[in-house]
Amino acid sequence: MNVNPYAPPKAQEPSAARQGAYAATAQPWEIGEVLRAAFEGTKANWVVLVFTQLLAFVIGEALALGQRYLPFMPKDEWILDAYRTRSLSVIATGCAGMLVGSVVHAYFQVGLLRISLGVARGERVSFGTLFGGLDRFVPVLVAYLVALLGLSLGLVLLVVPGIIVSVALTFASYFVVDQEMGPIEGVVASWHLTDGQRGQVFLLLLAEGLLLVGALLCCGFPFFFAVPACTLATTIVYLRMTGGGRLGAARGV
Repeated sequence: MNVNPYAPPKAQEPSAARQGAYAATAQPWEIGEVLRAAFEGTKANWVVLVFTQLLAFVIGEALALGQRYLPFMPKDEWILDAYRTRSLSVIATGCAGMLVGSVVHAYFQVGLLRISLGVARGERVSFGTLFGGLDRFVPVLVAYLVALLGLSLGLVLLVVPGIIVSVALTFASYFVVDQEMGPIEGVVASWHLTDGQRGQVFLLLLAEGLLLVGALLCCGFPFFFAVPACTLATTIVYLRMTGGGRLGAARGV
């Protein structure tokens, strides 16, 4: 297939961008071809892609686990009993650890997405990009929480609505980071973008999930190679579906 997945952004009226009107610039994509392109891109940039993912994971887990467990290190029998019985304070601390994990994830997500977008566009990427996400940190965190709320409501209703919401909001963070949309705007844009292609996006995510499970079973490096490769595959699909991302098209709306 002679399609350039890294086509430069194309200008479009802001109002159309807000409505997710990408049909005129969208490029076709196939799951197998996208995964092959992602693995090739990851092989060519594996040092930055793998070690930024690994570093973000280690820092995030260290902070989350520290928040969750350090206050309840075994200092006396009362603390041990509180931990064993899952007291209210322990549960609250566990929730705080989850919140810390979400905040750290949102911060690093900006840098990781920018690195993946840079690789997909054939640009030079660096480790420093991982720590430069403060400018979009809050919108990404809010978009993440909104998507999580939508997913939770969907799962409460039935499993299938939850899956539909999860697939429909796959690209929300991309819009927030790449096109500097607000969190709600990014969620709406992702919802419109996936309309009519959610089945194919679901199959892509399913294929990525199977690859990650297989890599996890292999232990060690294959998993940390597969994670950025799957992220890059999703990034390539985002660029295909938006006709190259159209950087800045939604600014000033």
